[in-house]
Amino acid sequence: MPVTDSPAIYFDGHTAGRREVLVDAGADLHGLRIKSVEGKTIAVWRFENIRLAKDSGSRDKPVLFRIVDGAEERLVLQDVEILDVLRPLCPQLMRTDVDVGTYSRIAKWGVAAVAALGLMIFVIIPMLANTLAGFISPAREAAIGRGVINQIEWLLNEGSDDDWTCTDPAGQAALNAMMARLMQDRKADYDLDVRVVDHSMVNAFAVPGGHMVFMHGLIDQAETPEEVAAVLAHELGHVVARDPIRMTLRAAGTAGLLSLAIGDATGGTIIAVAADQALTSSFSREAEAQADRFAHQMLIDASVPPSALSLMFDRLRDEHGDVEGIAEHFASHPALGDRIAAAVDATPKDFVSKPILSDQEWADLRGICDDN
Repeated sequence: MPVTDSPAIYFDGHTAGRREVLVDAGADLHGLRIKSVEGKTIAVWRFENIRLAKDSGSRDKPVLFRIVDGAEERLVLQDVEILDVLRPLCPQLMRTDVDVGTYSRIAKWGVAAVAALGLMIFVIIPMLANTLAGFISPAREAAIGRGVINQIEWLLNEGSDDDWTCTDPAGQAALNAMMARLMQDRKADYDLDVRVVDHSMVNAFAVPGGHMVFMHGLIDQAETPEEVAAVLAHELGHVVARDPIRMTLRAAGTAGLLSLAIGDATGGTIIAVAADQALTSSFSREAEAQADRFAHQMLIDASVPPSALSLMFDRLRDEHGDVEGIAEHFASHPALGDRIAAAVDATPKDFVSKPILSDQEWADLRGICDDN
């Protein structure tokens, strides 16, 4: 059934102006006739040249176009029902201009892009992070660490502004005594800051700038102060090796790259990813093993048996399980069983240990959050 005087908006492809027109279409017309509102014919589009634009942005007002001498004429239909008349008359109406092999090329470029992204994330960014870490001053690193800790506090406190740091003087004094016993004459590039926070999570982690955080849940889980000291020595191993700043730079680089890829390049995203990395202690397997070895020697020098680290690991394994089989190869941490064995093997035979805290100091440390 032919269509007559159907309203439309016409763009001639040569000027920026738009023109209100009327359209006639039917098999007997051999084309689409475009007329002025006064009825004067402006153009006739042959049916075989008419195409439906896929980018019109509106299903209610479809857009037809044809290309003549390099210029694209467009017709915005006001009545969608005219398409029912045009579909059997216009053989090219639904055609798309995709060359043979286009999809194959897109797939190849997509694979190449993913491979390049993977190369950046897993090879180039870690190498750059290791290099850039050497150029960051201790003061700047400490400031980065404070930002990461603030983000972690916000995440775990669900946005609350309440201070979660435990400040009982006797408990802090016991923690300082433990730190002094472990460090002895060792020097660090920055002031070391170890704090206990009022959270039930069984965790401890180091962030850039010499900051170390112990969740009170870990102290509650420990049966002796030597177990806490062993974990503290492990975190000190990360601090001395500057693992946290390398991890943060790597997380920031990865987050920044992914943010650019998905269109969300914000500093908040980068800090949030760095905070998540710190919470999960996502250092490399090599860094974890190196921190364990550092802790073994530090504990021996402080007259604390390295096997104390194995006791804490053993308890964690009982609660959370171990990493075995193929998963072990890809896990960021070495298997707990291997770390337990290494800590036991690192303890010399006939080793003479000395309590790292008195009974009163241990009680004070366990009660460090009582005032919170």
